Amino acid sequence: MGRKHKELRKAQTAAALPGDIFFNSYKPFIAILAAGLLLYFKTFQFSFSYLDDNALILDKFDFISSASNFLNFFREDVFHTHVGGSYYRPALTVSFMLDALWGGKNPGAYHFTNVLLHLSACCLLFRTLVKLNYNRAASFFYSLLFTVHPVLTQAVAWIPGRNDTLLAVFSLLSFILFLCFLESRKWSRLAAHLLFLLLALFTKENAVILCVLCLFFAVYMSKERGPASGFKTPLFAGWAVVVAGWFLARSAVLKAAVGNSDFDIIKSLTENFPAVVPYLGKIFFPVNLGIMPVLQGLPMRYGVCAGLLTAGLVYLSTAKRRRYVAFGLLWFLLFLLPSFIRSASAVPDFSEHRVYLPLIGFMFLGTGIGDGS
Repeated sequence: MGRKHKELRKAQTAAALPGDIFFNSYKPFIAILAAGLLLYFKTFQFSFSYLDDNALILDKFDFISSASNFLNFFREDVFHTHVGGSYYRPALTVSFMLDALWGGKNPGAYHFTNVLLHLSACCLLFRTLVKLNYNRAASFFYSLLFTVHPVLTQAVAWIPGRNDTLLAVFSLLSFILFLCFLESRKWSRLAAHLLFLLLALFTKENAVILCVLCLFFAVYMSKERGPASGFKTPLFAGWAVVVAGWFLARSAVLKAAVGNSDFDIIKSLTENFPAVVPYLGKIFFPVNLGIMPVLQGLPMRYGVCAGLLTAGLVYLSTAKRRRYVAFGLLWFLLFLLPSFIRSASAVPDFSEHRVYLPLIGFMFLGTGIGDGS
């Protein structure tokens, strides 16, 4: 049986067009890596920006450069304050520790890791699109587009911006393993999915959205992915344990932030939700990019045009893939919404690095529109 399978594969390869051979091999990954390195290799020579990276790395270098402090990274907020704080990012601190151990205070080491994380996310995006049974040529095109998209420059070139690339890597790994679990119902796939979900949560609280998206996918796409029964109880139980464990650990550290009246979620979302429009505009028209843009200074016209263009493309999408188009839109919006929740005392900025993971939803959307298979 194995011999016949190999002979069939050889016959199919021999009959394939040159383009098919490229897309059905490892070469798309090589092309993605080459494009990303060509675009970002100059960042290896960049220095520290002294915009958060000094507080996260240089000011606490003796602390983060000691592997013996590993467990302490999970007992403090990301700025290493023992009481209060607003940001629980232990996975980010661990990544800085690994860089400090081999690179010391050399900024090139940290920039190298930033680029490595970005390239990993781009390759995982291609793997995810293929796993979703998209056309491999379209999957490669949108993965390559993601690799070189200008709106992601901040996440790659700014050292603290790696928090969003790290979140994307763990989220995509968790989602791929979730798809594997749906197909195989193997406990090892479920355990790996939950592990990477936990790592994503330790990177950024936005990762909790992944549970919602996985549930939506399993229920809404069940007709295309096979029967959805038999997975709910272990999956829900796993999510409950992982999210509850992370929340308790986070709450113990961010004592001053939990329940703080300074955070009015509804008001914050209402006031900042219009930022969806300029974010959308920057995806289609990546101009007027800035370091810390505020809503009042962001042009809406590009976003309006992008919204109309998106609506037109969705309308023209093939019926078979419209569910995937809807999933892509949901991915974009749900992963973007948490970035609008800010403290009332803080000036809300809408930096481009926050659109890193949401942009993957637009790659799902675009591939779904362009793939009629």
